[in-house]
Amino acid sequence: MDGREKQSEERRKPRRSSPAHHESAEKHTKTENKEKKAGDDVRQNKGAGAGKKDDPAEMLKEALRTVEEYKNALQRLQAEFENFQKRASKEESLARSRGACALMERLLPVLDSIDQARKQRKNHQAFIKGCELIFDQIEAILKKEGLEKIDDIGVPADPFKHDVMMRQEAEDAPGTIIQVVQPGYKVGDAIVRHAKVVVAKKKEA
Repeated sequence: MDGREKQSEERRKPRRSSPAHHESAEKHTKTENKEKKAGDDVRQNKGAGAGKKDDPAEMLKEALRTVEEYKNALQRLQAEFENFQKRASKEESLARSRGACALMERLLPVLDSIDQARKQRKNHQAFIKGCELIFDQIEAILKKEGLEKIDDIGVPADPFKHDVMMRQEAEDAPGTIIQVVQPGYKVGDAIVRHAKVVVAKKKEA
């Protein structure tokens, strides 16, 4: 066989692809298949999502969830507003009480002086009668403003309302008020002046 025939024979033989070329072709085919499958999945999911979104039952559920969220938010706002109103009302009431306390504290020395004069009933009856009238008038004005006297006897001393001036032996239970040296006054829960008192203590054997 001469050279020309040998070359012609080699051309007619099928060419074998290299292993690297074969592996690259397989990867390319797999990649195309994956991309095609992913595209099909996306289209399928979109179709399912669109169908679910357009479902009247799902739309109703979503609307009810939204309504419930707004309802809960409104209830929270309403509760917060009610708490704010309560705090504002309490602070306003306390401010009024403090303002009244300042005025009454200035009037108390006058009230005490008249009260002391009223106790001198045996002398100067006309003067005493006038003092009693003034005392009653001032006391009525202060009571109208909410002033209350603290002069209880026979009850346990309360450090929020009483100043203990002395302790004396007595039959009463220890700590019980047996004498009011000077009455105290309050407006509501605000103390204008603490009552000065004497309390009982246990008798020594």
